[in-house]
Amino acid sequence: MPLSYFDEVDNWSIIPMSLANKLMKLNPSITYSLFDNPPPQRMIYLLINPYLKPDIQEAIQIFVDEIVSELEKNDGLTVLIKNHEKVQNLIK
Repeated sequence: MPLSYFDEVDNWSIIPMSLANKLMKLNPSITYSLFDNPPPQRMIYLLINPYLKPDIQEAIQIFVDEIVSELEKNDGLTVLIKNHEKVQNLIK
């Protein structure tokens, strides 16, 4: 859905709080309401093949670092791997 969708006064959507936070930074007139019974917390796992070829290990590390960096910027998410040495050890 394009961001212009939220420019209309009567438009609404059910979205994750993490996205709502970003949208409210872009457009302060956007408001939100919470569900009385919110959905359960979701957990997302990052799976890495422990037998990576040496020539792609650095690229995977850069990719993982970028993912973690972007997730840590999001107020609506909790990153459980603050220090991702565990990830680094898997791919070295």
